Amino acid sequence: MKAANEMKKRNWLIDGLRTLSVLVMIYYHFLFDLQFFYGKEVGLFVGWWPTVRLFFAGLFLFLSGYSTQYGTRQVRSGLSLLGLGFVISLVTGWFTPGRGVYFGILHLMGVAQILSYFVFRHLLPCQNLLFVLGAWFLLMVSPSYPVYLLPIGGGAQHFSMVDYFPVVPWIIPFIVGVSAGQWKMLDLFVCHYGKIGVWISWISRHSLGVYLVHQPILLGLLWFYFGY
Repeated sequence: MKAANEMKKRNWLIDGLRTLSVLVMIYYHFLFDLQFFYGKEVGLFVGWWPTVRLFFAGLFLFLSGYSTQYGTRQVRSGLSLLGLGFVISLVTGWFTPGRGVYFGILHLMGVAQILSYFVFRHLLPCQNLLFVLGAWFLLMVSPSYPVYLLPIGGGAQHFSMVDYFPVVPWIIPFIVGVSAGQWKMLDLFVCHYGKIGVWISWISRHSLGVYLVHQPILLGLLWFYFGY
């Protein structure tokens, strides 16, 4: 009863889209593991999969930006995300030397959460648009950045990373989400949840935990299936 009551006033559109993004991510990583670790050609880097990956990553960041209006501990959340990101950098750098996650989506979201707390949420949507335009401009000149500016798109040509989300341009969908939240563009979709909605909301609310555990689970299942 308590769980059902907690779901009554959640935004079904945000929860649904975030849950869909998480499920697509899990399936994408399943295919990635098959191709990267087991040599199974699944066409992951051709056709429509690269576009799907970028679209849902941008959608997830947009929803994260929109949801900042509901949060009260953005700095703590941002620092936690950065810390988890650095742990993933150490682990992936150890197990896949030269192809580790040196600045992935957790690093990006950590930086975005902190910037949102100190900057974006205090500006009008039209003022945040200037940051979007600035990011687009920086994107045009980013190939000339030195390698130590890797977090904002510099020196990426020196690495072969399995997951790379530099601040430029990936801060853009997050800022757009923050601005949409200031206008409360999606707040019309708050409604009462049924049983299916409770499960969708659970995945949405625990998306970080799902992100952290899904790869070890996938790799464990594949190791069990293939026997190595």
